[in-house]
Amino acid sequence: MFFICRKMPHRINSHCRFFVLMLAMLLLLQSIYLSASFSAPISIPTIGERFSGKIRKMNIKISATMHPGVTSSNRTGKGDNIARWEERFQELRQFRRKYGHTRVSIQNEEVSQSLINWSHTQRKNYKLWEKEQPSPLSEDRRRKLCDIGFEWDLQDAMWNDNFEDLQDFHDENGHANVPQYCEDFPSLGPWVGKMRLEYKKY
Repeated sequence: MFFICRKMPHRINSHCRFFVLMLAMLLLLQSIYLSASFSAPISIPTIGERFSGKIRKMNIKISATMHPGVTSSNRTGKGDNIARWEERFQELRQFRRKYGHTRVSIQNEEVSQSLINWSHTQRKNYKLWEKEQPSPLSEDRRRKLCDIGFEWDLQDAMWNDNFEDLQDFHDENGHANVPQYCEDFPSLGPWVGKMRLEYKKY
């Protein structure tokens, strides 16, 4: 075609060259279109998609930080929490009737670990309430625990028990010189020794 255009006059030859150029461009565009149609499409995320993806990842991190170990599979409802609290409370009442106090510990083989953890949580929530901080321990729950004589401070409760034992020892023996081991009061001797050491610090 280019050879035929050379044999034509100059005015016609210029039109022929333009026609050849346009035809070549059309063939080039056709080849590009065919190659693109047979290749796998490339998905390029938009700015909005990238931004929403970052926000989604950020929300996941924040949720994991605020609620570690909590997922949709182990998340319980409010009704389940109330029922579980009442179940532990009744278990604590039975312990109180049997032993005369609410200081559950691992030293007692009859006490479940769930009750020990639950009692620890109630004391922790009570301390939050005393500091006027948000606490899940409601007024009704505090009243129930107080009604059965729940010891909120274990150290104070144990100190009072040892002091009562010391009074009983004094009434029986007429003095407070408790030996290191006393059959009637096994824990009283070490406690008295500790009190004397604390007194010397002052």
